[in-house]
Amino acid sequence: MSKTIVDVLVIGGGVIGLTSAWFLAKKGLSVAVLDIGPLGMGASWAGAGIIPPGNASLAEAPNDKLRARGSFLHPGLHQELLDQTSIDNGYRVSGGLEVFPGESFPEPGRITGWTQEEIPFEIVDNFDQLDWPGLNLARLKKAVRFPTMAQVRNPRHLQALVKANAQKGVQLFPNTTISQWDSKGDRILKAHDKQGNSYHPGKVLFASGAWTRLADPSLLGLDPMIQPVRGQMAQFFCPESSVWPIIEAGKRYLVPRGDGVLLVGSTEEFVGFDTSVTPQGQQELIAFARDLIPALCNKEPQKSWAGLRPFADRGTPLIGPLPGRSNAYMNAGHFRWGFQFSPAAAEITCAQILGQPLAWIPLNSFDPANPPVKQVSQLFLS
Repeated sequence: MSKTIVDVLVIGGGVIGLTSAWFLAKKGLSVAVLDIGPLGMGASWAGAGIIPPGNASLAEAPNDKLRARGSFLHPGLHQELLDQTSIDNGYRVSGGLEVFPGESFPEPGRITGWTQEEIPFEIVDNFDQLDWPGLNLARLKKAVRFPTMAQVRNPRHLQALVKANAQKGVQLFPNTTISQWDSKGDRILKAHDKQGNSYHPGKVLFASGAWTRLADPSLLGLDPMIQPVRGQMAQFFCPESSVWPIIEAGKRYLVPRGDGVLLVGSTEEFVGFDTSVTPQGQQELIAFARDLIPALCNKEPQKSWAGLRPFADRGTPLIGPLPGRSNAYMNAGHFRWGFQFSPAAAEITCAQILGQPLAWIPLNSFDPANPPVKQVSQLFLS
């Protein structure tokens, strides 16, 4: 039986846990990451990796600050991981277009928010000027174009994080289930897995996404009220899409990877821990894609899949120390926005564990026991 002694034990090997581990390891802390399955395969791998633009110094709502700071940090993180691992996570500024069928248009508050954050955008009402062959935009009357919207390829980003963490000395334990926790007073002393191995952390970070609520509430000091939401995806090969921007329509989207791969997403289904792909869900995605891309009418998806997003009932993530625990923290409940939030969320966790302030946000902004007064922002829906 092995005994692992570390400064920080991270429970959860998705994009939040792995990014937090990377930030902590760069600060010189010894870190171990445990996950009940393969690293990065719970929800993180399954999304589209949309990175909306933003300005954290001008954003107001808590979620907007996370999105904006994440947008700022992603280019540097991409280069850092590329230099460390030689894995290109596919980060690129592809631009984005939010479309509005019929007479609909964004709520005035969203336009005010984009303006306040000084996000570059333009109202499009003449689609003949857009040189994106293969897209059927004729039925649209207006859209909003975001030239600085970016994207990453989720599986590649996770591969880079896993490799970078390993090279930095982070101990990785996939397919590992904790069977027992030992505590004394307000401190978590150690954990035991089902194989009899023990883990002795100075501090513990719970970053297990949709699975966070499976932990004993007495261990966490609260019920995080996080539940899994299935998001189905479909993938087409569509060579025309290589020059397109990201296309968003409400909570649906098309994400062209630049090499002919086109992702179509996504459903939102409260069905528990069920990752099945359903005919109804796929039909909805295919119909959405074919409505905008006539060439897909004679094509079927190359593949389809589903992931489980961690939906926090309170509308914002839970990032911070756990009540009644002097050495335990949480970073979970990011729902649709895990990838875009991840660098900023990890930066907050790292600062909290090290006891260092951040200039761009108060460290208690996402206190697990006290939800922020300002709730979910809707400046960007995907």
